[in-house]
This record gives sequence, C-alpha cells and structure tokens, in this order.
Amino acid sequence: GGTGTGIILVGERLGTTWVATAEHVAPEKDCFYSIVLSDGRTYIANRSVEDDKHDVALLKVHGIGDYDLLENAHGKLGDSVQVTGFPFDCYKWNTELSVTYGNIATVYKDRKYQFRVTAEFISGNSGGPAWSPEGHLIGMTNAGWVFRHGNTCNNVPFDSHYYVTSADHIFSLLRKVYAIPDDPHPHF
Repeated sequence: GGTGTGIILVGERLGTTWVATAEHVAPEKDCFYSIVLSDGRTYIANRSVEDDKHDVALLKVHGIGDYDLLENAHGKLGDSVQVTGFPFDCYKWNTELSVTYGNIATVYKDRKYQFRVTAEFISGNSGGPAWSPEGHLIGMTNAGWVFRHGNTCNNVPFDSHYYVTSADHIFSLLRKVYAIPDDPHPHF
C-alpha cells in the first residue's frame, strides 16, 4: 500500500469507525493498513469499499472511539476551500499538519464526482479532507499535477492542477455499508 492522509467519517459506539482515503493510498483489497492518528495512536484497518474510477477507498477500523458523522457540503464553482493533510517531507512521513487555501476552480459535467481546486497539495496529502469555511467536508484530495510549459526551466510558467472527489460521492459509498441519513446535510 501507499502512504497518505485519511478522513474519519464516523465512529460507532460499537467500536467500528469508517475512514475515507484515496484508493491509490490503500490499493490492495486483501491486506491490512495502519492508521496513525495525529496523537500517535495506531490502529489496524482493512479496505471494505473501493471505487477505483473515482480513487476512493473506505477503511473499516475497530477501537478508535466515538465520532459524530461529519457534515458535508455541496461544492460549487468559486466556493472557498481549505485542504488539510500530512504531506511528505524529504521522503519521510511528516507529522505536522499542512493547510492550504483556495477555491473550486472547475466543476466537471463529465466527471460527476470530481472537481479541480486552486488549493495546492503534494504527495502524502492524498486522501485528506477539503473543507468549506464553515468546517463542512466538501471532498477528499486525490491527485495533483504540476506542468512546465516549454523546454527550458528559466522564466517558464508552471500550471498546477489539484483534484478533489466530492463528499457527496464519498457519503454515497458509505451509505452502502453504514446506515446514515439520505439527507446530505445531517444535523445533530
């Protein structure tokens, strides 16, 4: 498997917690993954749901504890977004949280569950959350590319593309294995 960031979607009082991450972070169906929380606690998870097309994996974890279901928001063109995660630092795992800010730059009609954001992120952030200013989950980071135009490095502009899978899609996958309300904006 890979190394990346994840999102605790919901934790049950019975001990099962669901974590979303990018499918390329947890690509193997029949193996176990280590989940390391920001406080250093480590848990074992297995991949229970996957969507290769949209780069989403849902991991089932036992023993993390109680978490309320995250509230999600529908991302729209121009909306502000905050991306958080734990990117690589010189080829080692970084334990410091990274936060970048931007906007939803493109909403694709032909890619129903994906949009492009201007908030930058790098390797290790894959599977991390993209938040609305109100703290609602808009989506999950899954890919970032930087392109150099031309054949020289000096005075040549770079173009960056960063992609997020919508929270609506992640929660639709979670509904297949966990009983959550159909209301995309649950209130507690």
